[in-house]
Amino acid sequence: MSLSYCENNSDQTQQLFTAYSLMFYFTGSIITMEPDKDGLPEFCASGLLRNLPVSSRNPEFEAAYEFFNAPCKDPDKCCQNVTEYYRKLFADRELSSAWPAESAWPSENDGILSRIHGSINDFYSKYSFHPDNDHQLPPDHLGIELLFFNKLLAYYLNTNDQAQKETIRRDIISFSDSHLLNWLPAWVKSVTENSLTKCFKGVAHLILASVEDVKSLLLTNPRN
Repeated sequence: MSLSYCENNSDQTQQLFTAYSLMFYFTGSIITMEPDKDGLPEFCASGLLRNLPVSSRNPEFEAAYEFFNAPCKDPDKCCQNVTEYYRKLFADRELSSAWPAESAWPSENDGILSRIHGSINDFYSKYSFHPDNDHQLPPDHLGIELLFFNKLLAYYLNTNDQAQKETIRRDIISFSDSHLLNWLPAWVKSVTENSLTKCFKGVAHLILASVEDVKSLLLTNPRN
């Protein structure tokens, strides 16, 4: 993992976290808001998503990069596909093929992970997380979970208390394991199989790669 816009230096890890935080905010809005509100069709058609602020050897990241770099021969058609497949993939809890919520992708380890690390509401309550939710999304919706993930990263970056920093570090890893990485691979697979637009395929792989990378950074650089 490295920054695409700066050389190695003492604060590179903090800058990496900031860059990943920006990507979480951006990708979270993509799977939460209608495409005509977040400008995604124009981003996809213009190729702006090729300019990611981070580079990574994570295979999921490399897959995302390949999708974002695939040419769009007909920009108008690309925009149309983004709008169409947003509705097919993400817009409806009952009808969408890749509804982005943890409860839609259960795994056999969910109960154990929740008992070990805590339920999603336990995490939200611990950090007094009450997001503005105009879309009335469930608490386990990926857009909400990524907002919370970003809040934890912000706390981690801004606190100077080392004991508190260590607690937040452990909580980010625990939240990753028990409420993101437990279901994101299955969701990414569904997006990849059901979307004809490379943009959403790239976004799905980028979200998974970013969560994995942040967890890896916190495991390998526990004192940053």
